[in-house]
Amino acid sequence: MIWSGMSAASSTPSARARWSARARLVAARDELRELPGDLPSGYHRDFQLLKAPLFRAHDSMAAMLALWPRLIAGLQPDEPCLRAAASDPKLRATERVLTEVQAGTPFRDAYRAESRAAEHR
Repeated sequence: MIWSGMSAASSTPSARARWSARARLVAARDELRELPGDLPSGYHRDFQLLKAPLFRAHDSMAAMLALWPRLIAGLQPDEPCLRAAASDPKLRATERVLTEVQAGTPFRDAYRAESRAAEHR
């Protein structure tokens, strides 16, 4: 999430620290993504270049893991929403197709029939 409407220069010190930490993580991620594409085929010694950004990312994630217990403890499931999602008939479409296949219906026919039935639900 981008800090909505907040610039790093005009925010509080803690918000600037969060912004800076996020920017460092995004930069490390991008560095890790781009490096393998620039390596010549078959020359693995250049993978040494991955060590620094990889260890920086590891250290950042290790620090963030300490926050997970507090985050998890604060989660509140939205039971009505979960029940509504679980009762959606489309959720069991694959199960119905596989039941038909086990009964001898060719997969393609079972899939098409379920697809047509799902359009009318």
